[in-house]
Amino acid sequence: MPNLIDDYRARLKVNKHAVDDALEDQADVLERIGREVTRHAGALALAEDRLKTTEATLTLEFKRDDDKLTVPELAAKVRTASRRREDWAEVQRCVALHSDWQKLYRAWEERSYSLKGLASLHASGYFTASSHTMPRSSRPDDGARDTLRRSSRERAESRALQSVEDAGAEPARIARRSLV
Repeated sequence: MPNLIDDYRARLKVNKHAVDDALEDQADVLERIGREVTRHAGALALAEDRLKTTEATLTLEFKRDDDKLTVPELAAKVRTASRRREDWAEVQRCVALHSDWQKLYRAWEERSYSLKGLASLHASGYFTASSHTMPRSSRPDDGARDTLRRSSRERAESRALQSVEDAGAEPARIARRSLV
């Protein structure tokens, strides 16, 4: 099963140029992943039940063999029995698989929200070339850019002078130093 889970993980990334395809696949893939989560939850419950049955069986066998065992000794013997260790390892394997599928399901749910956002951007024309460029007639010309730069520089100098005056320093000396 690791190949299947890896395939779904690889498909998580959304290509903004293929949103239509991603939207078509989203519900189907999320439903298949949900089925896998349910299947692994059942396998986990079965493995846990098998572990409890094995522990109970071992407890009865060890009590039958030696009725003078204390409760801690009996529990230790059960925990160290090879059948119980095998069942416990199976439970841990099932827990890991179920956890991986649950995480993948949550990731695909989050992908649904991302797709919704991308679809709304597509619908508003965000990714079209005309939304990123200005027509040539509305672009500022070089004269306007120079004027903006000059006024910006003048504002910065006046702010610097104002802050120096507020601090109580001599404005002319500071202004000469900033112009150099």
